Amino acid sequence: MTDAFADGLKTSLAAKILNTIPAHVFWDIKTPINMEQPSLMNQYNPARKVFNDNFFDIRTDEAWLKERKVNMMLKPSVSKFRNY
Repeated sequence: MTDAFADGLKTSLAAKILNTIPAHVFWDIKTPINMEQPSLMNQYNPARKVFNDNFFDIRTDEAWLKERKVNMMLKPSVSKFRNY
């Protein structure tokens, strides 16, 4: 009797139950639902590249915002740095 049911006794009851369930049932469990996906495009203007891609882009954006706040009104040919 034990020889006839030896294969069935090797696996636990929980493993037998889980083996009968198809894999697609667990797909939504493995991947989080309603998670915010990282955006690979500029949300304000999709035609432009992603902003703040690296350290230097972040510093350039901060400098641009500071200039607008102070209202420096410098032309591109004028240096932002003072020569002493």
